[in-house]
Amino acid sequence: MKSFLKTLFTVSLCVLSLSGCKKDFEDLASEQWKPILAIPLVNSLLTVDDILNEFNHPEEVIILPGDLVALNYKGELFSFQPSEVLVIGDSYINETLTIDNTLANELDNSSAPLELPFLLELPMELDPIEISISEVKIANGSLESVLTRLQDEFISGELSINELLDQNEDPLSISFNGDEPIGQEEIQSIDLAGYTLLPFLAPPFEHKISLSGTLSLSNNSMNTATSGELLEISLALSDLVFEHIIGDFGNIKISQDTDTIELNLFDNIQGGLFSLDEVILNLNVINSFGMPFVIELDEVESINQNTGVVTQLFLSDLELEGQEILGGPAEEVLFTFNDQNANLTSLIDPAPIDVIFDINAFTNPDGPPPPEDLNFISDQSAFHVDIDLILPLEGYALDFLLTDTIDMDLSFDQYEEIDSLEFKLFTENGFPMEIEFQAIFLDGTLTPLDSLFMISTPIIAAAEIDINGNVIQAMNETTYISFDNERADALEQADHILLRAIFNTTSSNEPEVVRITDAQDLSVQIGVKIFGELEL
Repeated sequence: MKSFLKTLFTVSLCVLSLSGCKKDFEDLASEQWKPILAIPLVNSLLTVDDILNEFNHPEEVIILPGDLVALNYKGELFSFQPSEVLVIGDSYINETLTIDNTLANELDNSSAPLELPFLLELPMELDPIEISISEVKIANGSLESVLTRLQDEFISGELSINELLDQNEDPLSISFNGDEPIGQEEIQSIDLAGYTLLPFLAPPFEHKISLSGTLSLSNNSMNTATSGELLEISLALSDLVFEHIIGDFGNIKISQDTDTIELNLFDNIQGGLFSLDEVILNLNVINSFGMPFVIELDEVESINQNTGVVTQLFLSDLELEGQEILGGPAEEVLFTFNDQNANLTSLIDPAPIDVIFDINAFTNPDGPPPPEDLNFISDQSAFHVDIDLILPLEGYALDFLLTDTIDMDLSFDQYEEIDSLEFKLFTENGFPMEIEFQAIFLDGTLTPLDSLFMISTPIIAAAEIDINGNVIQAMNETTYISFDNERADALEQADHILLRAIFNTTSSNEPEVVRITDAQDLSVQIGVKIFGELEL
């Protein structure tokens, strides 16, 4: 619609600058001459694309069946990745193994090695903790073991981690020989890529990895074994990246900041009503998480920042079953809202600039999954909600006010020979709406100085329509605009121009639905008569 304003305002621009219209009278030889010159200025054809692309990207303008024009706003409304659902942090344990007097005496008096079994537990760091994990397939990560002898005895042994299985499903095993001096660390690091972790759950929600092992102890022949600390063992599970996780992920709330769709069409709207017969909101969900979700559209509201009008709407929840098979195709669901299941047109009636969505998602809304169908997440899991808002241009406009302000800089010193101007505006309107147009000239303090018309003038008449709102006949209109020299001189103080256009569809006082189609256009022709008066 801004293109309407710019084209119409060519009239006033020509009044002000006469660029392309200038006529030099200095070489005229007559003592007094009152010439009249007629000059064509504009011959323009505005199509639907010209008008709508002023506000929208070309891909936002689509053609529906029946050549009905629609605006189509698309974008990502809501998304999250696996790290926003579950995080496995680094885990660490440091334990000191001890022996009692009996075992110390037995070690000093034995020529054969003694076997010392032990059992440790490495707690897992999970966020959130209110979940239950049964399997983690590891893509990357490491386990570091540190062994430090605290007595001068020959110590060797093997540590088995029963819940960490290699590709052959054998428990991870770490061997150590105790060759380092007393107090020196014996360090080993294991790459866990390809391992499977099967942690056990200690109620209520503490996941642990059991570490079982056996130490082989041999006397150092000096009979110095004593009761107390024998060996310090440290284990660190770090930089764990999962390929997939299986378990019961509970009822996790995944919150999202509000998201906004900008309707550029209404940026300059200051008032009135723009009522569409239908609004379509498609939400396309792609979910590759293996768990049910419910998406709560807690509140949807439209805001016209210019008028302050806020309209609220509540939509029904979106329910998802989740990806069916680990490694299988993602779940794709299309949710459609329209005036049959939601009063969407109420959001658009006030010509909003922004439509705001407040969204929350919850896992397992109906409770824990059955043991035979646990939840799963993979490193490829993703969740996207894409919005597709379609506004078919079928409806009516009532006193729909569009404004814009532009800067200007005027000087008429070179046009002293011009006595007055008369502009002729001819329009052939194929759109089913009439337009009242006004240009108001403002000084530097935004105080009005003059206007193009004495009152807002319906200089473009609406096309004739049939009972179905289709245009059947374009409408011709001719308007004359006069500007005398005094008015032009006064406008040299103008620094800004306020452009106002009021749109009304045919019979909008009795709201009658009209249709904007791909074939409609507006032809604008402007010419000027220059009335000169020279005293030579």
